[in-house]
Amino acid sequence: MKMKDPLIIPHLQVDSEHVYKEQQVQIRCNTEDGSHCHFYTDHSEVPFRSEKRRFKACLITVFGGELLEKRADQSRAEVFLSCAVELMMEGKNVSSQRSEKIKIGVSDEFRRLQIQVDPARVTAEQKARIRCEADRGTRCHFYTDQSEVPFRSEPYIEKYKICVLSVSGRELLRERGRSPRAEMSVSCAVELETRSEAVISQRSEEISIEVEGLVESEEPTTTCEALEEDQIYQSVMSNKGSLCHFYTDGSQVPFRSVPFRTEYQHCHLSVSAEELLEERGSQLRTEVSVSCAVELTMDGEPNIIHYSDSDRDSWFSKFGRPRVEVDPQLVNEDNLIRVLCLAGTGMCCFFYNGNNKMPFNAVVFNETSKACSLTVLGKDLPSEGHRGSSSETLLSCAVEAKLGESTVKSRRSESVKVEVVGKG
Repeated sequence: MKMKDPLIIPHLQVDSEHVYKEQQVQIRCNTEDGSHCHFYTDHSEVPFRSEKRRFKACLITVFGGELLEKRADQSRAEVFLSCAVELMMEGKNVSSQRSEKIKIGVSDEFRRLQIQVDPARVTAEQKARIRCEADRGTRCHFYTDQSEVPFRSEPYIEKYKICVLSVSGRELLRERGRSPRAEMSVSCAVELETRSEAVISQRSEEISIEVEGLVESEEPTTTCEALEEDQIYQSVMSNKGSLCHFYTDGSQVPFRSVPFRTEYQHCHLSVSAEELLEERGSQLRTEVSVSCAVELTMDGEPNIIHYSDSDRDSWFSKFGRPRVEVDPQLVNEDNLIRVLCLAGTGMCCFFYNGNNKMPFNAVVFNETSKACSLTVLGKDLPSEGHRGSSSETLLSCAVEAKLGESTVKSRRSESVKVEVVGKG
């Protein structure tokens, strides 16, 4: 390279100039040359993140809190971001000049949440009062144990700075599902709607609540299964029963009831994803929890004697499930693979390999082509299994879009298998 190459100045871009600690921000370092990019905060000589250059740019996604990790005062700060490019000159690695700095504001939108339960021990028919205290918010979400999906949400009362949930022991047992007596933990998070999006706080500490009161004898084993395709199959296995009831979210009213089949000792229900979304009455959320219960006639009276666990799946309620296309599906490790994520609309696409919950890449949605396009070398593609001198992986995608004032993420597409030759 020529001596002037170290004078190359990359160009830095961010997708937002203000974020909360809990939010993510996308940072892009644009450059025509170089192998890697280094990202810096303020006057630090040590990069907080480095990334390989692909297609004339390096792209990273970080939480606002990560930008404040080295700060003494982390409640609110203005951080100056910059980037530099690693170049090769006369056989040595040389860094370019830093890009122009971009100022980004990072703030802590939520203080520590407080949660209280009264009483801490209830029967199945009694109600517990759960308070979630926060200095601001739009609504609160309540969770049991380590569940990632709230079982109930309640509006934030600005006057008292709290959300209040009244819930029966039976409804809490429905979340646990296996025992007539259960000790579980309850936590809450606060959602705040800003001008551009909804921000959810970190969870509060967990607090214990004990529920007892169901009769252990006569208790059947119930399960509820949501399969991968758009058709959802639910079944209840029991040694006895008269009816099975099926519920969505935290509703105490079943959306469907079917007769118990004594000869097979189960109930069976097949329902489409669209039906479930219609039953729950909301088109702005994409996550649905499904549970079921067995009704048994005891002493001449019908009694619901056991609730199942809640199974959860997601549907893109308005735009349908995205579709992923890969070309080619058999490729050499030094060749390029093009991955398309096709959807009706969106803001961003996330690409996954196998059953990993974290995407390995994200691309901005193109409204003109109704797709996100990702191009990657075979050797840079995450792999799951090896077969001789080749490796295989299953690729899928999900789309994030704006529905009303909410940002929602679709279900993942069906997976497409890709084989990379020479990668093993």
